[in-house]
Amino acid sequence: MKPSDEGTSSTTERVIRTYLALVSGSSEVGITDLATATGMSKAVVHRIIGHFVDYGLAARNPVTRRYSLGPKSFALAEAVRPKQVLSTCARPFMEYLYELTGETITLTQRVNFHHLYVSQIESPHEIHISVALGTDVPLTVGSCGLCQLAFLDQETIDLILRIPRKKYTDATVTDDATIRARLDDIRRDGYSVTSGERVSLCTSIATPILAGNHNPIGSLGVACLDSRFPLIDRQMLIQETKRAASQIGKKVLAASHPTLP
Repeated sequence: MKPSDEGTSSTTERVIRTYLALVSGSSEVGITDLATATGMSKAVVHRIIGHFVDYGLAARNPVTRRYSLGPKSFALAEAVRPKQVLSTCARPFMEYLYELTGETITLTQRVNFHHLYVSQIESPHEIHISVALGTDVPLTVGSCGLCQLAFLDQETIDLILRIPRKKYTDATVTDDATIRARLDDIRRDGYSVTSGERVSLCTSIATPILAGNHNPIGSLGVACLDSRFPLIDRQMLIQETKRAASQIGKKVLAASHPTLP
């Protein structure tokens, strides 16, 4: 499809093209600039940019009548940045654990009372564990969530445990007292192990990634089939995963606050 072919271009595509032109333009761009960059008519661009202004994605200079990125665009960039920093800092350590174990390595990012899978390296085994990136899971389920939940303050833990919990598998633990006892163990040991609680036939070891006053920002996990878990040196895996998560936390903190010693 040619950029100028407005007749067959979808509304969504026109909006995306206009926004990308705004982002890649100079500090301020005019309607004519955007129309030229997108190959669309000035009337169409004017209508789209008007919606951007309404939603704060663009700002209009009343003097020059030109447009620049708005406050919501900068807010979106700031929201994405922590995920990029975490993934970038974690990647070398994920590669290391992958080479060490040959199993799937996962990285999650905490978002309030949940966590999202933001990166993974899949095991080369023909049958292996794989998680769809962007999967949103409560902190009460699975090793990757529990290891973060354990290091939150008690008030936040109490709030989270007041939320109704569903069973993902027959093995999912939902009992309040049992979860609290497990959190005590995780705080003491610094890692969590679960089997089949979120995904059947899957064992996972995870450690929290802590940054800034021991605040959990995510988790680093190793996931494998239950049948292969006994073949792994458990103590070695725990030690190396904890070491890697600690280093990731330090790198994230340094990247977020480059002026800190």
